[in-house]
Amino acid sequence: PLCLANNQRTLITGIGEINIENQNGFTQTLIDTLHVPDLKMNLMSVAKIVDSGCRIIFEPRTATVLSDKNEIFK
Repeated sequence: PLCLANNQRTLITGIGEINIENQNGFTQTLIDTLHVPDLKMNLMSVAKIVDSGCRIIFEPRTATVLSDKNEIFK
């Protein structure tokens, strides 16, 4: 089970890879991604993004993800 911030637990029903694509069609693969159907929205792990070779720049209202080829995901 996965423990959430409110101390509730939910099930992880799968682990796999996902591809995220930017507006230019560049695709970045995130590995060991968890499938948690009970979550109402998709969450991205900073650790998983960094492990995939990307960097993250945090600003007051946005976060920008830069791939290892400097492709931008916002």
